[in-house]
Amino acid sequence: MAALTERSADGGVATQARIQPVLAPPDLVVPVVFPPEFTVNVYETSGGPTLVAVLELVSPANKDRADSRRAFAGKCAGYLYRGLGLIVVDVVTSRLSRPLEDLLTLLDPALPYPDAGNLTAVSYRPARTNDADSIEFRIKPLAAGAPLPELPLFLDAGRVVTVDLEATYQEVREKSRM
Repeated sequence: MAALTERSADGGVATQARIQPVLAPPDLVVPVVFPPEFTVNVYETSGGPTLVAVLELVSPANKDRADSRRAFAGKCAGYLYRGLGLIVVDVVTSRLSRPLEDLLTLLDPALPYPDAGNLTAVSYRPARTNDADSIEFRIKPLAAGAPLPELPLFLDAGRVVTVDLEATYQEVREKSRM
């Protein structure tokens, strides 16, 4: 049994008891990896909050073990299959796996891998033309110490904004010193 307590503005307290349902034990438990969240979600608010695009920052854990890499690729594929614009920024130098290749393998194992290096920033655009679905890739190789690129972030209804990753990074660095 659970008790819910609610306080009103005048200081009064209302308590209501609720009976918790008795659940049967699960039929199956599967161990999985939930990738860490280093995500910026972009919402359209005119008709209520609607997720329209995502910016993912790759963490060392996203590039660690095979199950972690699959989980991160699955998370990114989930955004794309929902028609959401996506940018993935990988500046993790301590691991050599490539999230771009993991995602390509998940989308279509027969696709060739672009030679983009170990560090990348990639803009993905889910597109539908003539009733054919596709995902457009805009791939920028990165190098340690070099400025980060600008990339398009595709929103719904054909809208796009340019994300200046270097300016954003510099602004965050400056604000973190305060």
